[in-house]
Amino acid sequence: RHRAGFIIRFNGSAGVWRAAAIADAGGWHADTLSEDYDLALRAQLRGWRGDYAVDVVAPAELPVTMLDYKVQQTRWARGRGQVMRKLVSTLWHADLPPMVKAHVLFDMFNILTVPSLLLIAFSSPWVALVLLARPSAQPVGIAMAIVQLPLNIVLVPTFLWMSVRQYGRTVAGTARELAAAILPFMLLILGANVMMLAAFRAGLAGGAAVFYRTSKYNLGGAGSGASDSWRSSIYRPSEISPVTWIEGVTAALFVAVCALDISLGLVLWLPFHLFLSIGFGAMFGLSLVR
Repeated sequence: RHRAGFIIRFNGSAGVWRAAAIADAGGWHADTLSEDYDLALRAQLRGWRGDYAVDVVAPAELPVTMLDYKVQQTRWARGRGQVMRKLVSTLWHADLPPMVKAHVLFDMFNILTVPSLLLIAFSSPWVALVLLARPSAQPVGIAMAIVQLPLNIVLVPTFLWMSVRQYGRTVAGTARELAAAILPFMLLILGANVMMLAAFRAGLAGGAAVFYRTSKYNLGGAGSGASDSWRSSIYRPSEISPVTWIEGVTAALFVAVCALDISLGLVLWLPFHLFLSIGFGAMFGLSLVR
């Protein structure tokens, strides 16, 4: 994005701002949970440009527990909805080059993959049953599988390769990173969709929202016992939200769908439904771990 001259997001954990740019953009606003993304868009619409310094290392701590991860992702997804509600019209009418405008809107709306994936997930058992009941429609189902297969087998590993290559250093190292990351990535990206859809919908609906910070435990910090003290931290989240129970019910539903696939011989659908059942089950189970 930076090299192409597109509008880039600002990662609030790893950046330096000019005070003049913040002031010129109207300052920090508290009406979204993604105040860094909001400010970055407003500043770049004012003509300021960011410089992405790929060679600068900024150590950070990833969410430690599933509840930590949910706090972070809920805030981001709700903030995305709030920023869309606030700025999409401004971006649409902004005097930007066509490709820059198309990219920033596409980048903003890519969260719509969340409801799209859920729509595919929940409609797939019915599609499979219809195709089974109507043999004349089965070529359509086979065509759908042929079209979707490259998306899953080629595109997902390709984008994941691009994400992890800086950690692997070499081709062999990147291949090892990819092998270790691809299964958890697929399960996480499927299992997190109910949580993210609920948060995104709340953001689009508007209204005030509480900023729940992502807990930091200083696991890489100096001092003895730093890596063992996080479990007793007062900042550690413990509340089980209603969304977690929905994830548990959804996992059970797709376990039943997997059994249906096996009993009816719908082998083309089984891997997808298996990933869904494990993904939602992992989100539910890990949220209950203390």
